[in-house]
Amino acid sequence: MSFAKIRSPSIDPLTGDKVLPLRFWDTNDVFLKLALDFTFRFDDVLDPEKLRLSLEHLVTIGNWHQIGARYKKNAAGKIEVHIPQCYDEKKPAIVWSHDDRQQSILENELARRLPEHAKALRPTLYEDASTFKSLVARSGRPTKLEQWIEQGHPGLSVHVVSFTDATLVTLSWNHVFFDALGRQDFLLAWQAVLNGKDDEVPTFIPYEEDPLVSLAEGADPRSHVLYGLALTGIWYVLFVMSFIYEVVVHSKEAGRMVRFPKAWVDDLREEAMAELRTKGVAEEDAFLSHGDVLLAFWAKTTLAAQHLRPSQPLYMINAMNLRGASEEVPVPGRVAYIGNAAMGSITISTAADIERLSVSELAGRIREDLKRQRAPDQVRAQVAWQLQCYSKGARAPMSGHWNQLMFSWSNWSRAKFFNVDFSSAVVKTGLPDIERSTKIGQPSLVMNGGHTNGISLRNGGPLIGQDANGDWWANWVMRAEAWPLVEEALSKI
Repeated sequence: MSFAKIRSPSIDPLTGDKVLPLRFWDTNDVFLKLALDFTFRFDDVLDPEKLRLSLEHLVTIGNWHQIGARYKKNAAGKIEVHIPQCYDEKKPAIVWSHDDRQQSILENELARRLPEHAKALRPTLYEDASTFKSLVARSGRPTKLEQWIEQGHPGLSVHVVSFTDATLVTLSWNHVFFDALGRQDFLLAWQAVLNGKDDEVPTFIPYEEDPLVSLAEGADPRSHVLYGLALTGIWYVLFVMSFIYEVVVHSKEAGRMVRFPKAWVDDLREEAMAELRTKGVAEEDAFLSHGDVLLAFWAKTTLAAQHLRPSQPLYMINAMNLRGASEEVPVPGRVAYIGNAAMGSITISTAADIERLSVSELAGRIREDLKRQRAPDQVRAQVAWQLQCYSKGARAPMSGHWNQLMFSWSNWSRAKFFNVDFSSAVVKTGLPDIERSTKIGQPSLVMNGGHTNGISLRNGGPLIGQDANGDWWANWVMRAEAWPLVEEALSKI
C-alpha cells in the first residue's frame, strides 16, 4: 500500500462518482469502528427549516459538496470514498431528520433527566450520554461502518428535536469522517451560512489531497522517543491478551458525564502551579493548562478507584492535533480539513507513581511529555512511523509495556463547541434572561455518545470544553464497579 499527498481520483463507470482511497490517517482501526452522536442543547426554539436549508446551501460552496461522499469497499476489501457528481432528495449530501415533540423539554420524561443548570461547588457525575440516544438521535441511523457502506449513507447526518422551549441538535457520523477540530471546521462553515456570510465559509481541502503525508517527508521513525519501546511480534500478542484479560475479568464498563466547576478548576490549577514554583521550578516551566491539571486529577481519582496493583504499568494517551503542525494542515478558521488529524502524546507510568505524585507533579510530567512529543521533529517522526506501518499493511504502532493499562484523554476545548452561535435560527427564546447563562442561540449543554462496536474505550473519554458559566464538561468510561468509589471521592472534596 502506498500513500501520496496528491491523489488522482478514478471515475466509477456506472455512477460517474470520483473514487479515492481513505486518507491514510483515517484508516486507523479505532476510527473504522467508532460511530458517534454529538448533541447540542439550546434553550431556545430554532427554526428547523432554516437549519436544513443552510446545510443544503453549504454543500454548494467550493468543495464542500465532497462531505456527501459515500464509503464503499473495493475488490481488495479496502475502504474508498465515492464522491457523487450531484445530490437530490433521494441522494442527499447530509441526511437530515426532524422530530417535533410539541411539548416543553421539562415535560419529556427522558429530556428532563439531562444535566441541570444549577451551579456546583465540586465535580459532579451525571448519567452517561448514551442514556439519551433514543431521544437525541434518529432511529435507524447507521451505527457501524458496514451499515454506511451497505446503505450508501453519506458520512454525516443531522437530527433536530424541537420542543416548545428548547432544541436538541445531534450530529452522527463514523469516526472516519472527522475528529473534534474537523467538527469545528464544519460548525464554523454551517454557522457562517446561517449568518448569511458565505464569504466566511472556510475553504474545504478536497479529498484529493492527503496533506498529512507531507509531514513524513525526510523523517526517520526511529528518531521518535518511543520507537525503542515499540510492541511488536510476541510482545504485541501479549499486549492484546492482557487487554482481553482486563475486559473479561472486569466485564462491565459504564460511562458518565462529569462537570468540573470553574472556580474549583481555577483553584486546582493555581495551587498546582504554586506548588511547582515552591519546589524551585522556573516560572516559565511552572505553567500548567487547565487540561493538564484536570487530566492529572482525573487520572489519580479514577485509577485509585480501581485498586490496581502498585506495579501496574500505565500508558496514558493525551491527544494532540496535527492541525497547525505544517502549512498544509492549518488550524481551523479560513481553511477546513474534514478528516482526522489527532495523535497522542504518551506518558508511561505505573499505578504506584500515579498515587505517589501530587496533582502538580503529575500534571508537570504530562506537560513535559506533551512539549517533547509535539516538537516538530517528533511529530514528523511519529507520522513517518505510522505511515511506515500502514504502507506495510500493518496496524498503527503501539509502544510501552505488554501488560499496560490504557488511559486515554482527549481535550476538545480548543474546538470551542460551547461557543457555537445559531442565533440566526432562533425563532423564540426558551428561557428568560434572568434564568439563562448562555447567550441566545448558544448551547447550554454539549455531550458525546455513540457506538463502540467491539472496541473497549474504558479509562477514556473527551474533555468537551467550558460552558457559559466556565464549568468544564467531560464524558468518561471505565470499570462499572469503580464509579461508586469515584463518586465517594468527589463528595469529600
